Amino acid sequence: MVNAAYPHADNRFIPIWSHNSAVPLERKVLQKERASGSYHLSAYLLAKTVSEAPIKLLLPTVFFLIFYWMSNLNPYFGAFISTLLLQLLVAFAGESIGLLIGVTIYDVKVAMTGAARGLRVLMCSNSRHETHCA
Repeated sequence: MVNAAYPHADNRFIPIWSHNSAVPLERKVLQKERASGSYHLSAYLLAKTVSEAPIKLLLPTVFFLIFYWMSNLNPYFGAFISTLLLQLLVAFAGESIGLLIGVTIYDVKVAMTGAARGLRVLMCSNSRHETHCA
């Protein structure tokens, strides 16, 4: 039997890793722009999220299109659309967690380690993975 939780976990973890190091690498440019008074931080984050959304949502959508129909989960189109929207919401939540970690922890190596430990705690709190986290 196919584990239907795999795409949920995959779409949650990939954006965390990619956005974990985004803010520390862009910090110098962002501080220079903020010092000149060009725009606010909220405008930067909104523009970054909106401009990267189509690219960030393309991979989970293509992956889920293939995975859903090959695993024969539910043949109804309404169920497919609602599950796809849930997967895209999970991808945005993972991106938000990655941005939060990247903003709060300045060192990229420490941020990656913290993210790995935090993801381990999240997976262990899920009842599917309880037996593997002893």
